[in-house]
Amino acid sequence: MDIKLDTFDPICEYKARLISEGQRLATDILPAKFVEVDKMYREIKNLKVSKTNSERKEELNIGTVLINRFGNSSTRSNSSLRLQASEIVENVIGSNQVLLEVIEKLKPYIDDLVNSSCDIKMWITLLIPKIQDGNNFGVSVQEAVMEEASCIELKAKSLRESGTDYFFYRARMISKIIKYPEINDYKMAVIEFDSDELQNQINLCRFMRNAYVKLHDLVTKNLDKIQNPRSDHGNELY
Repeated sequence: MDIKLDTFDPICEYKARLISEGQRLATDILPAKFVEVDKMYREIKNLKVSKTNSERKEELNIGTVLINRFGNSSTRSNSSLRLQASEIVENVIGSNQVLLEVIEKLKPYIDDLVNSSCDIKMWITLLIPKIQDGNNFGVSVQEAVMEEASCIELKAKSLRESGTDYFFYRARMISKIIKYPEINDYKMAVIEFDSDELQNQINLCRFMRNAYVKLHDLVTKNLDKIQNPRSDHGNELY
């Protein structure tokens, strides 16, 4: 019995769209994302945690929210993007608002980097020709670029998930402050922990900037081989 095929093949249409979007991602979107991330990096790279007077045990450099003894809060101005001091009164401790702002700003860029790496892998996968003996140098180039994209994707996912650890361990240290308010070292530990996390976020931003450069550089340098891995046997491509 003859099988009639529909003239419209949704899989072929989807593959064609992914290939078109993949090329646009490599040549246009990656450079644009680099510009955005580079601007972000230059804004946050010199942020420092302000030091407070260690003799004042009620004072802790952990955010921009000032908590008064009645539980109301007010926000201090922060035009310089420096981490300002907050006060601990009646065992109430605010989050580090500036650090939270940095984390929230970087999250979408991490997600974009993961998605870009996935899209590049899918794009190249659809350009890989069918398996055959000989003339596989172009295929090796495709696989090398895909491997680098996979490494960047895994690293970005790992860094994205590390934010949970920061909040969890900071909360544990703050619980010590509440339990032992007379021990000032716990308060200083939070200050140092925030400082370390700020540096981690700066390093994350630098990693993303370099990742976009690396992906764009790899793809553009090898674009001919990626798109035509067997240029002498074009009729054997999918």
